[in-house]
Amino acid sequence: MNNIQLLAGGSLILILLFLMLIYLILRRNHGLTKVITELNSKVEKLEEKEYLFRTLFEQSPMGISFGNYQDNVLDANPMYEKIIGRPLEDLNAMSWREYTHPEDLDKDVDMAEKLKRQEIDGYTLVKRYIRPDQSIVWVNMTIAPLKLKNDLNHLCIVEDITERVRAEEALQESNRQNAMLLSNLPGMAYRCKNDSDWTMHFVSEGCLDLTGYHPDSLIHNKVLAFNDIIAPQFREAIREKWTKVLQKHEMFKDEYIIITASGENKWVLEQGRGVYKENGEIEAIEGLIIDITDRKKREEEISYLNYHDVLTGLYNRRFFDEIIMQYDNKQYYPLSVIIGDINGLKLINDALGHTEGDRILVIMANILKNICRAQDLIVRAGGDEFYILLPNTEYDEAEKLMKKIQQSCNEYTKETKNEIYNLSISLGCAAKVDQKVDFKVVIKDAEDNMYRDKLLQNKSFHSLILSSMKTTLL
Repeated sequence: MNNIQLLAGGSLILILLFLMLIYLILRRNHGLTKVITELNSKVEKLEEKEYLFRTLFEQSPMGISFGNYQDNVLDANPMYEKIIGRPLEDLNAMSWREYTHPEDLDKDVDMAEKLKRQEIDGYTLVKRYIRPDQSIVWVNMTIAPLKLKNDLNHLCIVEDITERVRAEEALQESNRQNAMLLSNLPGMAYRCKNDSDWTMHFVSEGCLDLTGYHPDSLIHNKVLAFNDIIAPQFREAIREKWTKVLQKHEMFKDEYIIITASGENKWVLEQGRGVYKENGEIEAIEGLIIDITDRKKREEEISYLNYHDVLTGLYNRRFFDEIIMQYDNKQYYPLSVIIGDINGLKLINDALGHTEGDRILVIMANILKNICRAQDLIVRAGGDEFYILLPNTEYDEAEKLMKKIQQSCNEYTKETKNEIYNLSISLGCAAKVDQKVDFKVVIKDAEDNMYRDKLLQNKSFHSLILSSMKTTLL
């Protein structure tokens, strides 16, 4: 009985030990499973990261390569091959120095050597590569060190900036050409505000020649405003005209006078237009101002010749015919006219020549200039005939003026005793006081009066001048 009990007790212990062994094995297997599960998870994450890196590497819009310090590219993505223009096998076999542009090589080598010596932690460089077809590609290159145990010791990232460089070069060339154009323009190009001073944002170098002021003097009204240079009598009209053209989005074109730094008056031609924002608001005004003083002088000379008698400097008949339309207005009434005709001029021309006759015409013109008032218009109507237009002058005043002219001619004759003839002119006048009367009628009346005066003087004057000529010639 005791043996049976002992045996039973031993069996129970063995069972317990077996169960404990199974428990320990199961517990150990559970930990191993957990470890395996964690390892699998890490492997999966590594695979995901490798997939992500490979995807970025393959699809990156930037060229990426890995190299060693023997100047070889050991691995490169497709974009790097595309930018450099060479397949990976060629990149493996070549040194990057071979296809770097010679002008960029020294600087690149210097930076690479510093990286090897760990003097720098990387560098960025704008450089050029030469492709197999000899075309040039510009890149922005960044080099960063890699601290790995294999041969990969640096990372290279390149961005193709060829188009940007070409655009910048084109812009620089355009700016150079524009600067050249502006420097050679026959005037001053400008950009200014639409304000009362025409505050300048930009003026070209031609400002100095045009105005006598350095361009910096006008920028932001540093020394003076451009409006200060415009002759005062033109400022208001220019402002009004600019206001109108800006409202209509039209071009401005006008001529006016500026006063230069030396005090000289210059005629200028300005052409410009407004620069508008999207909402229609005026952002600025741009234009060109050129010197037209010489042209104005030529125009004035032509105008002078068109409206003046070359010999005497008086107005001519053409001017009189045009200006009378302006003066035949009640604001100038009474409007008087004097008509004069030099006595014996034809005889002088025939006997002594036209040179002497011309001298008589000039003397008579000077006498008329000295006697007439500033508002009177003196005209050589042709040959030996003169008109004097007298605005706001009564008939009696015109008669008094005729007497002064006759008196002055007599005084000249007395003072010049060596003259071979007497200076004499027949005169007649008329006045318009009624707007209904045609001015041609007034001219006709004055002519009639002049001819009556000539008849009274003609016989005695004709005999006198012949007698003077005979005496002189004997």
